[in-house]
Amino acid sequence: MRRKLQLASATVAATALSILIAATPLMVLANNDPTEDMAVNCADLPLVEGTNICLPNAAERIFLSPGQEVSRSITVRNGGSVTYSLEVEPAFFLPSAEAGDRFSQDGVFTEMRSWISIERNEFRNIGPGETITINYTINTPADAPGGSQFAGINIRTIEDNADAVVARKQLQFRIFARVSGDTIERGEVVAFDIPQWVRGGDLDTSLTVRNAGNTDFMSANTLVVRSLFGREVYRSASTPDNNVFLFPGSDSSTIRLTFAEPRFGLYYVTQQTVLAGGAPIENTRLVLVAPSWMVATFFVGLCAALVLISIAVVTRIQKSRRFVAE
Repeated sequence: MRRKLQLASATVAATALSILIAATPLMVLANNDPTEDMAVNCADLPLVEGTNICLPNAAERIFLSPGQEVSRSITVRNGGSVTYSLEVEPAFFLPSAEAGDRFSQDGVFTEMRSWISIERNEFRNIGPGETITINYTINTPADAPGGSQFAGINIRTIEDNADAVVARKQLQFRIFARVSGDTIERGEVVAFDIPQWVRGGDLDTSLTVRNAGNTDFMSANTLVVRSLFGREVYRSASTPDNNVFLFPGSDSSTIRLTFAEPRFGLYYVTQQTVLAGGAPIENTRLVLVAPSWMVATFFVGLCAALVLISIAVVTRIQKSRRFVAE
């Protein structure tokens, strides 16, 4: 993959390249595991203004044991029309929206970077349509800590023309590993939030969870709404927005679950979360759905009824006293 921009007067000429990347398939840990979404994806993303490049971001999950050696491979294909060269090296996990930059430096979850060795670090003159294979090995130390490990293999273009202004592109093949041993799968609910009264619009709820262990896992979250008599009227779908991947050592994640525009009435609203393969944790609350004017009218009518009842009671008492006196 390569972008070469040559400056000539006020004109900028750009040559577009693309690569497709794939890995030997392995089983994934759970539904919606990020390794599924990252596998052999290719999307046009802006590299330099006015240009686009194909950026596939692939990943795989590997299960390791202390002292084990695992050999894997990555396939890269030049999907463009220009010859280019690549250099390859082990690297820290690049920052992401989910993980932030917590795995971009030395730490207990990034030791795997030093366990990776690559058979060949440079590939020259990859022609259009040509495919190369990057072989790498993970040598897991005998004293490797149990739990998750994260690392990447960076694949970047090499530009041989020093006279050109070059926009180099870097891809990262991400490795999600789990080392057997002292693994801790534990999640915690930080907060549940269900309103007691919805005055109009959607019934918005939220729950906040966190990973309190040393392995990554998927948090599956559901919103269930039942009528006052127990009939189920709504259940949220299983989507990537509701099922959140939690990295170890990460901050709390808040999931918003919504029942769109419920009708007037009383509902039992239940938030349910499953953390680290455990039993569902639930929170249920009785919620009133009614506009403000309706509630105000109800209370005004209730107050009026109480006043009338009070007057009737007082009047009856007074009549009873007069009857006794006579």
